[in-house]
Amino acid sequence: MKKKKYIKRAYLEEIMCDVCGAVMYHTGIVLTSYPAQYPYECSNPDCNGHTTLFEDELPGIKYEFEEEEEKENV
Repeated sequence: MKKKKYIKRAYLEEIMCDVCGAVMYHTGIVLTSYPAQYPYECSNPDCNGHTTLFEDELPGIKYEFEEEEEKENV
């Protein structure tokens, strides 16, 4: 059986620096801990802001779906 999910809303989630408020970027490194951790650095060259996120905290495109009503095939 196939089911359709309709997107109610799509948005971009970004990580902002706690020190200066600029956007933070992934360093390209993945720490080999369990679970994996992802270091981020501030994009502002005058700031030394950094943070480390777990996979479920990563920024990116996020989706919210409409509630779906169950339909039975007759």
